[in-house]
Amino acid sequence: KTTQSYVDPASKKSGGVKHFLIVPTSGGFKLFGSEEPAFNSLIQFVVEHSITPLQLPCKLVIPMKDLATTAIQRRSPVRPKTKSSVKKSKQSPSQLEELIHRGAACEVFYLMSSEAVLPSAGRETLNRALADYATRSPSVKPTLIHFKADSSGILLTGTAKSGIFRKHYPSLSILHCLVDEANTRVSPWTGNPRKGTSKTQKIFGLVTRRPGTTDRYACHLFSEYDETQPAAAIVKFVNQILQVTSSQLSAQ
Repeated sequence: KTTQSYVDPASKKSGGVKHFLIVPTSGGFKLFGSEEPAFNSLIQFVVEHSITPLQLPCKLVIPMKDLATTAIQRRSPVRPKTKSSVKKSKQSPSQLEELIHRGAACEVFYLMSSEAVLPSAGRETLNRALADYATRSPSVKPTLIHFKADSSGILLTGTAKSGIFRKHYPSLSILHCLVDEANTRVSPWTGNPRKGTSKTQKIFGLVTRRPGTTDRYACHLFSEYDETQPAAAIVKFVNQILQVTSSQLSAQ
């Protein structure tokens, strides 16, 4: 369902809501009556249409919050805030844990991944990956992907062309999430930047340990897509996840 204004070709009248039917076919799921290709799964269908509208009048928007909870909050009576209520409205540890369990998602550009054998992981791993990127950047093609972080880890979802259509990094395998301190800027756009964004974006990296190893690490490089979801905010949320999951393991 899309709520973007559109003009119905049959009636020539504008409307506020239009429904589209997704049908299963022998090749997968596709938009009824369209010439779009079939997608292997509903997840692939939704993610692809959140990146590009294809034959929909607008891109799909993947909710960042629990819509049921938001609806209940909207129906609740609004009380004027006092000084004491403002102080109490600050996010409590239980609220933070609930948010981390539910997770948050955004779109980012995936740049590349680089592996290294080092005595320990950290900023050195990121710096090596950035140096590797500097030498390979002419051949690197940034890919727009869906980046979701929650208590279970990081889930990357992209188009089949990205080569990482669905990749999950468990929280236990994630060691660090860091912003490039050198403030390296990249231009991930193949055409004109989306409206309201800068031509260059900041880079951040996700450092993970290779399964079954103690000294082999991988650093996955990303850049911002939407300036309302900056690299610093993404990194802060991921590190909050790492801190909470580490505390929970220590308490067991």
